[in-house]
Amino acid sequence: MLGLLISILIIDSIPLDARVNQERIDTFYLQLYNYRFLSADSSLQQIISTENEQGMIDLLRITYQWWTIISGGNPASIDALQKYIDRAIDRIEKVNSANHLTQEKLLQLIVMYSYKSRAHNLQHNRLSGYSAFNTSLDYFEKIKSRGESVG
Repeated sequence: MLGLLISILIIDSIPLDARVNQERIDTFYLQLYNYRFLSADSSLQQIISTENEQGMIDLLRITYQWWTIISGGNPASIDALQKYIDRAIDRIEKVNSANHLTQEKLLQLIVMYSYKSRAHNLQHNRLSGYSAFNTSLDYFEKIKSRGESVG
């Protein structure tokens, strides 16, 4: 739930001129919540074809994979999700130094580490889950220490 809330806050923080895909993203989330995964996948592909921000694409893909897993999908796909999350985190952290992350990138990392924590907990790796959750809190602290508000 925290990941969803942060995803929505990230989307809401995007300037109006960059919201070309907002309607598609809203549709994508509604399709996920209604377990219409084929339709959601189709919407995701449309978003990917027009979205330029890799972090946003990664978040939507991670969200899609998570929902398919918790809805009874293949439990083996948790490992694939973990690998995808790790690659997405690496893309952000390697391109941006810790001190130069924008608020949007920090929020993306919070969501990604939150999903990572959930996936670890789903596999009963509680210590790894706690570690990932703690890392997401560290990124919250970075936003707080800058005096920036979220949303």
